[in-house]
Amino acid sequence: RLARPVERPFFALSRAGVQYRFQDGESQASRIRRPDFGAWDRFDSPATYRAWLVRALDEMLRVLKPGGVIALFCQDRFLSAVIEHFESGGHRFINSFVLHKKNPFPLLRKVGLMHALEYGVIAAKNGARHTFNFQLGYQSNCLTAAVHYPAERRCGSHPNQKPECVVEPLLVRFSRENDLVLDPFAGSGTTAVVAKRCGRRFIAVEKEKVYFRLARRRLAAVSLPAQTRINRNK
Repeated sequence: RLARPVERPFFALSRAGVQYRFQDGESQASRIRRPDFGAWDRFDSPATYRAWLVRALDEMLRVLKPGGVIALFCQDRFLSAVIEHFESGGHRFINSFVLHKKNPFPLLRKVGLMHALEYGVIAAKNGARHTFNFQLGYQSNCLTAAVHYPAERRCGSHPNQKPECVVEPLLVRFSRENDLVLDPFAGSGTTAVVAKRCGRRFIAVEKEKVYFRLARRRLAAVSLPAQTRINRNK
């Protein structure tokens, strides 16, 4: 069962800056500034990031089986580059999708619109037909969720943690039970948590020790589906 979201923003604006609301009711004032997610999120320029992204996509395609599906988030400015890279290699572009955040973070600079959308691409490796479980019903490519789900952050959180309700509709439609799911940038383990709960095998890779330990704690709290337990006992 998916956790209930915090429908209101988990922050409040004041003259002192941003006032964050936490699950325990406490709050903490902070000055508005660009968040520093760590060295893994720092690039010299958009061109540097794009070069890194292309290398990462090639590595994903290298280990993906024919007909396997890649779903990834990326900045809107790189959507066309990602799609072009897939298609230029003979692979299939399936969909773009958006995550609509119901409570986006306030603007750091008052010069434009709030960033309430995150963008993503779904593509399949050539060589075989990809899996799509249409029998699960129609699914829009606009996924709506709150930014903050307290129950999913009880073990800790990652600065770019995606809600499980965003990952699950994609994972269950583009994979079968017992399929192997790879997340090479696992963060707090959301993809692995959803895969385990939905009866998929998974490989999750995370180099930052603090997030690796967080992912292990989250996974330890997830029980395998009954059918998966039965299959393992055969």
